[in-house]
Amino acid sequence: MTEHNKVVNAVLDYLNYLPKVYAFPTHDSRNHPTAKGVSDIVCCDHGNFWAIEVKVGKDRMGLYQHEFKMEIVEAGGGHVVISSLEEAMAIFRERRRT
Repeated sequence: MTEHNKVVNAVLDYLNYLPKVYAFPTHDSRNHPTAKGVSDIVCCDHGNFWAIEVKVGKDRMGLYQHEFKMEIVEAGGGHVVISSLEEAMAIFRERRRT
């Protein structure tokens, strides 16, 4: 399993453990995205839509991923780029404080 997949799976487990949160991966079993640019994880947190892109090491967002991010933000959703479970935990922990 790649480091990227380990992070995606760990974040999914964490998010789905939280109350009033539902998260799911957007890639199929062969790690192919359902559509170009779609973030790795889609999440509903207390009724708020989030797209979560996982980037590990030197990996960076591509053109289609930037376009997807813009569409989500323009539609009123949230978009974050993380590289670890700890980053995801910090982001969603902070959301619960506000």
